[in-house]
Amino acid sequence: MFLRMFVYTDPKNQTLLNKIKTTYTEMYDTIMQKYGATPERYRRDPNMIRQLGGYYEVIKRIKKAFDPNNILNPSIGLFEDV
Repeated sequence: MFLRMFVYTDPKNQTLLNKIKTTYTEMYDTIMQKYGATPERYRRDPNMIRQLGGYYEVIKRIKKAFDPNNILNPSIGLFEDV
């Protein structure tokens, strides 16, 4: 299952942004229950991090040890806080 959703809205409309976030999370949960996975190749997704649990913290520490300046593949966006 491939899920890609593009939403164009006013970034100042917090009510609508919250509704979009809730809808996306519900869609993600449904897909995970039905298929068990979604492709997560680009950008950090809170739903993906939630699924990884403690594993995300481990790979983040490994990334920081090997690439403290985040120069290896910085555009992936997964480790922006490293």
